[in-house]
Amino acid sequence: PHTLAFQSPDCTEFSAGMYRLIERFAGSFTDRLVALSDIQKQRFEDEGLVDQHAIAVIPNGVSLKVEPEQLPSDVPELSEGQPIVGFVGRLTLQKGLPAFRETVRRVCAKHNTVKFLVLGDGEERKRLQTELDALGLTDRVRLLGHRNDVRCFYPRFDLLMMTSDYEGLPYVVLE
Repeated sequence: PHTLAFQSPDCTEFSAGMYRLIERFAGSFTDRLVALSDIQKQRFEDEGLVDQHAIAVIPNGVSLKVEPEQLPSDVPELSEGQPIVGFVGRLTLQKGLPAFRETVRRVCAKHNTVKFLVLGDGEERKRLQTELDALGLTDRVRLLGHRNDVRCFYPRFDLLMMTSDYEGLPYVVLE
């Protein structure tokens, strides 16, 4: 797990207690629990989720080999030298979309050449598109949906924007 349900800031004390019980119960049937860091392993031990010998640490990581690729043909043309802000992630409330929208609004009001590329999909996509349309920002913010070719966009980003309310260690930052 990247995080545990009872760690959510939205979790009530009662819910957190219930989730802890469920995790400990599931732990009694668990042969191996993978932690992403020594700190997370210690948290699993402190919470009594499984026997300490059943926890393996496998750190986060991504391949450092990146071949430069052309942007796919379905991507709107971007002017050379035009500042590009990228957002990569699921379009869910946890990703702080109200903060994203407000930041976009403020940046676009002050800088008329900045474009935003949003790579990802989710249950909040339609709402985000409607809000951007209402603000007249459709031409400045492109919602490109779920992509399997995300890595070819990274070299074009001048800035990666993350507005998440909470995260573990997001892969997009590592990438």
